[in-house]
Amino acid sequence: MNSIEVFRLSRDWSYEYPATIKEVLPNGLRFSAIARFLHAGDHELCFCDRLPENFRDFSLSESIILCKEGLVEKLREHLPNCQLIVLDDPRAVFLDLVSYLSSKGAIEPSSLIGDNWGVSPDASVGEGSRIHSQARIDAGARVGSNCVIGRGAWVQAGASIADGTVVGVHGINAYRASDGRVLKFPHLAGVIVGENSEIGANSVVVAGVLNSTLIGKGCVLGNLCNIGHGVVVGDSVWMSVGCKIGGHTSIGSHATIGMGALVRDNISIGDRAHIGMGSVIIKSVPSGRSMFGNPARAMPGVLAGPAR
Repeated sequence: MNSIEVFRLSRDWSYEYPATIKEVLPNGLRFSAIARFLHAGDHELCFCDRLPENFRDFSLSESIILCKEGLVEKLREHLPNCQLIVLDDPRAVFLDLVSYLSSKGAIEPSSLIGDNWGVSPDASVGEGSRIHSQARIDAGARVGSNCVIGRGAWVQAGASIADGTVVGVHGINAYRASDGRVLKFPHLAGVIVGENSEIGANSVVVAGVLNSTLIGKGCVLGNLCNIGHGVVVGDSVWMSVGCKIGGHTSIGSHATIGMGALVRDNISIGDRAHIGMGSVIIKSVPSGRSMFGNPARAMPGVLAGPAR
């Protein structure tokens, strides 16, 4: 799947901003979509308040970047064709702008889904389930009873969502702006559940912020799991009952995570890694490594979960 994900403005948006936003952004500023920094295309808006280590590996043409004064020199050197808008707190301005646009319904769901929303006539949806009008349920997918499928969620062919599960709920996040305000980052992105994957009963899969939460093909997630925003789960991952995965974590293909494991945010678990039941993972795990305990430590040769 194409990993470049943007959020386009509605075709009928009139570019009318409130006075508080007009005070800090150039008059007549227009852009076609919103995206993460280094993923924005021509005339698409992003923000940058710190440079990632790999930023020189990317090339942007005519993106619009809200940025701090201290980053201007490096950004102009590496991205000379981008439009830079220098602000004291670019993240706060970005959040104010996106929150306003979201409140007006001016931002479309993820470009990864397009406008193919709706429930296939060949999908199964249980009694009492609620599916947002801008979600997508493919042919052969199964949604149990009393589920909630949120805006921007995509349940692909053959995937199964068990009773009482919520896919695409907003998660918890906060940013303290330089003026002291505590701002929430709107969840523009959604959740994509890959083909033939299974999510157990009463689980929660949080929608992404600027990149969708991704569950790969052929995964099994047990009952009562909680998957944070922006998590990327590779193909054929087996996750037992009650696991909690922190936001922006990545889990490699064929990894196994035992019952009740806790994984902190912003780390990586490699392909075919084994995480024992009840383990607490506080740092990244290399591919093929077995980790057990609290805090988890390497235990070579000890495997978690069923033979697969």
